[in-house]
Amino acid sequence: MRMNTVYEYLTLFIMAVAAAILQSGVNPVFFGQAKPPFLMAVALYFAWMRPVGVALAAALLCGLLQDGIGVLPAGTSVAWMAFLAVGCHRLRHGLGLGSEIPVNAAVCMALVVAVAPLTVGVEYVSLRLFGGIGELRWYFLFSRVVGCTLLAVPVGAVSVLAGIGLTKLALKTKTEKQGDSHDWTQHRL
Repeated sequence: MRMNTVYEYLTLFIMAVAAAILQSGVNPVFFGQAKPPFLMAVALYFAWMRPVGVALAAALLCGLLQDGIGVLPAGTSVAWMAFLAVGCHRLRHGLGLGSEIPVNAAVCMALVVAVAPLTVGVEYVSLRLFGGIGELRWYFLFSRVVGCTLLAVPVGAVSVLAGIGLTKLALKTKTEKQGDSHDWTQHRL
């Protein structure tokens, strides 16, 4: 396994555990009892900014953590995040954006905001079909969509910036260990 891959998985593990702690520890906001989508943001960051293997590992880990701390039927979050990982990977290569960090970071943040309402829809459908909840009022669902979307803005920014920062830190640590004089903090993702 390449050393960069080891650092990618280490970054994934640190970010996923931190996201799970934050997501489970933050109280829901008044908009439809929405919670910040930290785990979804981490999964989308890795889906957009990393190779497909790492993206699928992120989807699996974040999905398992989401299913463990949430009320969704087992496997719902894993399947949804894996779908997002493959979709993001195909979209990025279809658009041909390359590896420019500012462009990809902005697109990744926008994806987190765009996917948040879809995630609410997937949660509602899975709970209706498999979780045994009754029908919810339209205004509650609407307020939950609004709440998740509003919370996705800062959460997406924090997740992307944390991922980029951890990656640069890992690459800088790696080069210091190897005695390389090249400044790898300017490395493109």
